[in-house]
Amino acid sequence: MKIIFALCLLTTLSVLPFSFAQENEEINYLQQASIEKIQEKKYDEALSFLDKIIKLDSNNIFAYNNKGAILIEQEKYDESIFVLEKSLAINENNTEAWNNKGIAYSKKLDYNNALFSFFNSLKTDSTNQIAYDNTKKLSEILPLLDYSEFGYGVLQVWDSNGILIGSSRIHTIGLLPEIGFEVFKDQSKTIEVNGKKFFIFHDTKVATSNEYVGGVDIKLFKDSDEIIVGEIKTHGFVARAGNYYTYDIILLDI
Repeated sequence: MKIIFALCLLTTLSVLPFSFAQENEEINYLQQASIEKIQEKKYDEALSFLDKIIKLDSNNIFAYNNKGAILIEQEKYDESIFVLEKSLAINENNTEAWNNKGIAYSKKLDYNNALFSFFNSLKTDSTNQIAYDNTKKLSEILPLLDYSEFGYGVLQVWDSNGILIGSSRIHTIGLLPEIGFEVFKDQSKTIEVNGKKFFIFHDTKVATSNEYVGGVDIKLFKDSDEIIVGEIKTHGFVARAGNYYTYDIILLDI
């Protein structure tokens, strides 16, 4: 299956840190010229302008982001990652650079680093729809990793009077690499035992009708949309209306 990821290209001029009007004017010209060449898909000419910007201003995020994106178009993925890391060294919250880095890793079939890069893009800017769409495309084709050997859980079902009906050990904890674990951690509280860090997820729900209770999905939300980045499975119970059930899941920080 071929997946098409969306690049983040900057098409607005960045704020310049120079105090000299002549240098400002030259960089503005070079940025505008590079935009025109990108739109014309004349990437070598665009790179020439971007490299001139970097010589004048070694902290110009506009130039690094667009150079990284062009190198992806030219299938120079390692070079792209190197350039984008320079951009992130200037500003680690650069959501466009994280997104483009994720695409470069995806092209290299390094899906773990790709997902983590897309996730970082969303963490720095939750409104970045491009990064969200890229995360969703990748998460839909990747299998969940089995983290069961690093954790366990217990499902308990109680009746409306608070009497325990039964319990079941959770036998599968599946998470997308990196991103699923990060989201799981965000929804958990942390404890430390003998120098080891554990994450505990606790959830209580009341059955509004008779239902089979056998799993919990871990989700990444954006507006009304969501991505399932993990799942907890157990043999489960049938809970009657009015019953309530609790999940306690403990996972070692690996």
